[in-house]
Amino acid sequence: MTKVKNKSGFTLLELLIAMAIFATIAVISYSGLSSMLKTAKAVEIDANRLKEVQTAMLFMQRDLLQSVNRSVREEYGSFTKVLQSNDQGNVLLEFTRGGRRNPANFLRSSLQRVGYGIDDDENLVRYIWPVLDRSQDSKAVKQDLLKEVDNLQFRFLNASNTWAESWPPISSNNKTVPLPLAVEISFDLKDWGRIKRLIVLPNG
Repeated sequence: MTKVKNKSGFTLLELLIAMAIFATIAVISYSGLSSMLKTAKAVEIDANRLKEVQTAMLFMQRDLLQSVNRSVREEYGSFTKVLQSNDQGNVLLEFTRGGRRNPANFLRSSLQRVGYGIDDDENLVRYIWPVLDRSQDSKAVKQDLLKEVDNLQFRFLNASNTWAESWPPISSNNKTVPLPLAVEISFDLKDWGRIKRLIVLPNG
């Protein structure tokens, strides 16, 4: 008489247990992957933000390091200071810089008037005037450097090694004032808080 061989296999209970284990592993793996993706995205956002901040600071540092003792004539004929700060309006700091690039060898000055401030959309903005001595139709070109910026402030180190909140200092009585020895830049970022940088001027 032929015996019937028992075939080995999984019972229904074993299959259910295996499926439950697999589902648990899948959920854990997905959660881990999702967490890793979120972390990678956050790191990418921070890296891009850091690059933006560094680029903005590089513009300001480069301009200030090339600042020169050259006042300019404003739209209505009066002269600005070599470097002047403002507590009103969008342009909070304005000065003349050298080193303007001229790859096409145009007949123009290597000097350029630039400014920095915060616009109505809370962007840190670089202003560039096309000419040094302006006419009434001379308009500054805006260059957005950094978004979500507030409370941009400058301090200026004078020849007595004391800090002034404005330039030229109020005590100068409208006399000809040279460049400060150094400029301290500070502003608030909505996501990172207070940022500060000290730039020593070579021609101060």
